[in-house]
Amino acid sequence: MALIVQKYGGSSVGTVERIQAVAQRVQRTVAAGNSVVVVVSAMGKTTDGLVTLAHAISDSPSRREMDMLLSTGGAGDHCPVEYGVAESRPACDFPDGSPSGNCHRSRTYPCPDFAH
Repeated sequence: MALIVQKYGGSSVGTVERIQAVAQRVQRTVAAGNSVVVVVSAMGKTTDGLVTLAHAISDSPSRREMDMLLSTGGAGDHCPVEYGVAESRPACDFPDGSPSGNCHRSRTYPCPDFAH
């Protein structure tokens, strides 16, 4: 059994079909007996939209505020992936970055009937 880290963002989580494919990939990795950490960043075009918005409002947005905007812009984008993985009911914990102060919850979905 290995610890596998998978990171998804952008176009890989940009549509329902792609999110479902990510969830299936996570499920296969768990079913193979591995522990999995899944990192989900902003969904497709989220970051581009935030940058465009900031520059439409200000000719020179401050670096500090841009950092804050971009670091929180995809804060909820992990939820659809979480839903897709939880649908198959593997034992999953969904921490959301609370140690960094950016997030507010963590959930565990136990599944005693999930075959490894």
